[in-house]
This record gives sequence, C-alpha cells and structure tokens, in this order.
Amino acid sequence: KAPGVYRIMIAGGSTVVGFPFRPRSSFGLRLERLLEDQLPGIDFEVLHFGKISLHSGEVAEVVAAALEFEPDLIIVYSGQNEFVSLHRRVSPRLERAFKLFSRVRVMRLAGGIGLFVWGKSQHQMMRTWEDDPEKAIRVPPPPPISRKQYDWALSDYQANLARMARSAQAKGVPIIFC
Repeated sequence: KAPGVYRIMIAGGSTVVGFPFRPRSSFGLRLERLLEDQLPGIDFEVLHFGKISLHSGEVAEVVAAALEFEPDLIIVYSGQNEFVSLHRRVSPRLERAFKLFSRVRVMRLAGGIGLFVWGKSQHQMMRTWEDDPEKAIRVPPPPPISRKQYDWALSDYQANLARMARSAQAKGVPIIFC
C-alpha cells in the first residue's frame, strides 16, 4: 500500500458490486467519490470484494484473505444471501471437501459443463446485465424454508459475523457490518 493512502475494503454479495443496477452505481464507488469530495486532502482507495450469491461464510473467507491487502477499514455488507443460498450450503466439513475437489481437473470440467448448461458465466451475466438489463438472468425467489433451516441459517450467520470480527480485530482493523 502506498504511503498516505486510506484503504477501505468492502466485502459481500452482489449488492457490493452494484447488482441489480450497473456496477458503476455500487455503493463502494459512491462512497469513494463522497469521501474524495468531502475530504480532499486524503487519498482514499476503496477495494471491492463482492461476488454474486456469497453467503456470510464465504464473505468471512474473503475478509480473512483480503486482510493481506492491509485495509484501514473493512465494510461488510452481508446477510441477504443467507436464506437464498441454503440449497447450496452444506456442513463446513463437506464445504471444505468440495473446495478441495474443485481444484481437481475433473471438477473444473464439471464446472465447465455447468457453464455450458446455464449458457453464461458470472462475467457474461454481469456484462448482459450491464449492456441490457432486460436480458439479464432473473433469479427466481427461494423456496420456503422450515423453522429448523431458518434457525440454522441465523446461527451460522451470527457465527460468521463473529469470525469476521475476530479476523479484523486480530489485525487491528476496524470493521463495520451493514
């Protein structure tokens, strides 16, 4: 990091990159412009670590990894994907196994097949959405969830927020949860 730069890291799901609007309308870009206008003597740098459909467990991993970029402040905008992602979430033990398998070529090929079936990569979806919002892929509402699923997701969310807070605290970086 360059001397004199105040680096802000923003982590979260698709809203961090501006979805469902254009990426150039993301709140991080607006924050950066606002800070530069209001505090012209300070060199601000806002790093966006957002990706479509991240749930808080994935955001916690992003925060831990992104701390290596030496942020002065972390803003986490998360929570909107906790219930939407229940269908693709598994126990932490299985999730680690899936990540390990995703490094294997066969699994990458399977991901390519998924790309073929869906027809668009995340980058292509974002480009379509940027160029013509009417052609963007529409996400159906999530199926109803049981009370047990709700309680599990809420407990998991709270644990992930605590994990992010501990990671930031260990590096002496303030963190704001939105």
